[in-house]
Amino acid sequence: MAFRRTAVPRLNPVFSNNRNETLIHTAARGNDVATLQLLVQYGFPMNERDNEGRTALHAAYEEHHMEAILWLLEYGVDVNAVDKQRRSTLSMAVNNKCPIAVKLFLSHGANPLSEQVEQLRRLGMSNEF
Repeated sequence: MAFRRTAVPRLNPVFSNNRNETLIHTAARGNDVATLQLLVQYGFPMNERDNEGRTALHAAYEEHHMEAILWLLEYGVDVNAVDKQRRSTLSMAVNNKCPIAVKLFLSHGANPLSEQVEQLRRLGMSNEF
């Protein structure tokens, strides 16, 4: 039996769904750290944005996937990226009153904006930054 050599399709790092989410977004939204690691090995850009300007970190936070959030932060994604509504993951965590995520983002270099300072104070975290 003879085997026919066929071309292996190359993965497209900007493959996207109808929201223009990349494979990185999909893996983060699914808390699939193994796939995130594989995509990094193949050179996929980790700070790509969807139609709303959200990054994979936004996607992981929206789904409350701590494993993916931690992995992305340790990898070094832009923790200060903002979407088209000017929301960073820190501002989302503050608005959702999620002190664990707030501390995590701050500890990885998130820059609290002046309008967030009062909200951080109300959460009892004004001395965290």
